This record gives sequence, structure tokens and C-alpha cells, in this order.
Amino acid sequence: QEGLCFGGEDLVMGNSPKKWHIGKSHYEIPIRDEKGWFYIDEYEVFQVIKDD
Repeated sequence: QEGLCFGGEDLVMGNSPKKWHIGKSHYEIPIRDEKGWFYIDEYEVFQVIKDD
């Protein structure tokens, strides 16, 4: 099961908060140079908006 998702498949949290996947679906400018899975040490949430 996956967690948070941004821009379709552009940035997706994996089955762990430290495991993320980068793809290319909606954003014109890539978030990272390489696609695929990567791991992070920490992240910060600035705002959460409930989708109606």
C-alpha cells in the first residue's frame, strides 16, 4: 500500500515514510534527475488540505 501522492505519479510515498518514488506524469519540470525509488531521512509537511 502506498501513502501520499503528488501530481499523479510524480512523487509517491511508498510503504514506508522514508521510501519515495519519482515518476513523470503531470509536472513539466522533473522533481529529481532520476526516476525510481529513493530513501529520505526526514521531510516536513507545510499544509494539509482536505479534498471534498
